[in-house]
Amino acid sequence: MFVQRIVALCAAGALLLPFAAATAQDQDNGSITVTAPRVGKWSPDGTATETVAHSIRVNISDLDLRTPAGLSTAEARIRQAAKRSCDWLDANYPAVDSAKDCERNSVDAAMTRARAIGQQP
Repeated sequence: MFVQRIVALCAAGALLLPFAAATAQDQDNGSITVTAPRVGKWSPDGTATETVAHSIRVNISDLDLRTPAGLSTAEARIRQAAKRSCDWLDANYPAVDSAKDCERNSVDAAMTRARAIGQQP
């Protein structure tokens, strides 16, 4: 488990950086990185100036992501990791967005990567 702090110029770019880095790592080591981003600081004009992300690596090396059973097991592991990451962010960086949004967005991004890995030859 590791924490990433990313200082960004805009919220959109800041939210995408952890996911891009995680995707490259995922295919190399038999894991999916579940990342929950949270805007840590806002400027007076409403622009995000800092994004904090909490990430957990989920082992998928024992799963066949080409099968419904493999994807289902991966999703259960990913959901658990997303909940842990979002709970950590809620405790350390309280925000206006809900824990459910945090979990849903984190799961959706990780499952997109899991499905893509399952479609590789």
